[in-house]
Amino acid sequence: MLTLSHPTVYSLSLFRFLSLLALRLFLCACLQTSFVPDEYWQGPEVAHALAFGRGELTWEWQAALRSALHPALIAVVYKALAFVALDTPAVIAAAPMYLQGRSDRIRRKRERE
Repeated sequence: MLTLSHPTVYSLSLFRFLSLLALRLFLCACLQTSFVPDEYWQGPEVAHALAFGRGELTWEWQAALRSALHPALIAVVYKALAFVALDTPAVIAAAPMYLQGRSDRIRRKRERE
């Protein structure tokens, strides 16, 4: 009879956990989806134009209808990356996601206090 403390049950549970963890890491690395495609134009593209002087801007930005505060924060990161010669396409693409993730983590931490 198999019980939860039986070595076979433990091995299967560990195997399932590791398999699911591997699948999760694989999907995190490979999926390139976007829930709000417009957010690309609202931050990173505008920040790229601010930091490097080139990039596509939609009519809202050309007419100065939006605040540049959020893209300016990303532009500062882009400039810092350029200063230390880390402004590769992959790093530039990942930087806004990292910045948003860190700022969200800080916000959540403050909410719990």
